[in-house]
Amino acid sequence: MQQALDRSLRKLRFDQAMRRARNALLESDIPTARRQARRAFGQRRSLRPAVVYAGVVLAPGILRNVHPAKQWLSGTAATLARRGRALLRPST
Repeated sequence: MQQALDRSLRKLRFDQAMRRARNALLESDIPTARRQARRAFGQRRSLRPAVVYAGVVLAPGILRNVHPAKQWLSGTAATLARRGRALLRPST
């Protein structure tokens, strides 16, 4: 029971730290973005938080400029996937 609670708290803390890091980066608050990215990496030692932390430490300006393009690409891909599924559905 305690392990499940610890796992849930770690996930919540990770998500919160990643969100705070992103918001700080978009507001050009680099020290806060670094601190929150490091906190996220401490909660989940995996590729995504490692890349975010490395990006915020090494090239925060580039990471800040990549975010809007990534958001646009994700939205466009989701729209295309929805349209593709709609075209593949059999007509009734």
